Amino acid sequence: MRMRHFLSALFLTISLIVSAPATLLATGNEVVGKQIEQIIMNGESNIGSLDDDERLIQVFTYYADRSFKPIWVRDNGPKSKGKVLLDFLENIENHGLREFKYRVDAIRDLKGDNHPRALAEMEMLLTSAFIDLARDLTRGRVDPSDVSKQNNIPLPHEYGSAYLLDGAEKADELQPYLESLMPQDKRYHRLVAALKKYRDIRAAGGWKQIPAGKALKPGDKDVRLPLLRELLVTVGDLDAATRPVGETYDDVTVEAVKNFQRRHGLTQDGVIGPT
Repeated sequence: MRMRHFLSALFLTISLIVSAPATLLATGNEVVGKQIEQIIMNGESNIGSLDDDERLIQVFTYYADRSFKPIWVRDNGPKSKGKVLLDFLENIENHGLREFKYRVDAIRDLKGDNHPRALAEMEMLLTSAFIDLARDLTRGRVDPSDVSKQNNIPLPHEYGSAYLLDGAEKADELQPYLESLMPQDKRYHRLVAALKKYRDIRAAGGWKQIPAGKALKPGDKDVRLPLLRELLVTVGDLDAATRPVGETYDDVTVEAVKNFQRRHGLTQDGVIGPT
């Protein structure tokens, strides 16, 4: 019942907008624009998972106000902005986000289908994905206080959907605009680099588990030393070109272990114990 009343009010608002004199669609957008209009006016709000009332009003009114001219596609296929956005979404896991949250598979399935209806659906999916992406890049998917009440981290202001879409539409290049939505804190970019590093390690086979045994002190001999050095090379604490050989816990390996300990907040004594 609530949704029925909401949709009635929404369509009345849009009808008032589109009944006013409207500018013609830009050349090359008319056919797909008509399909976008049908999707919106028919209440097919499930396309793109636009499930928030305020967001629905902002997005639908934004399109109606521009005579349903698309942002991401045109009659003959995706615009360059649409391609840049999809490419960014296909690499979103580099930012610790998950591809499925933005329905990337559904967007990807529409690639190459230049039927007006398919392009209109792609437009709506890209719009929904972009708004979700902008929110997650600026604010994150997790409220810090939900993890721990001690995380007194104020969340930044959340931009409205129409504001974000207008910014994307007016941007000369979409990539810099997307980058401007990311945290500008250098720690964020260090985390992104670290995530890539560890994913590269995993893709290369990861590292072998070092068998348990007695604690190792500088000068000790142990058959596990070659495997230990392999691990230290993998994580970047030991230079592969100057890696020692043999089963003696030598000074070079000790310094590499101390560097590992320093990076992980452990006591830098070179002793390899349970921690």
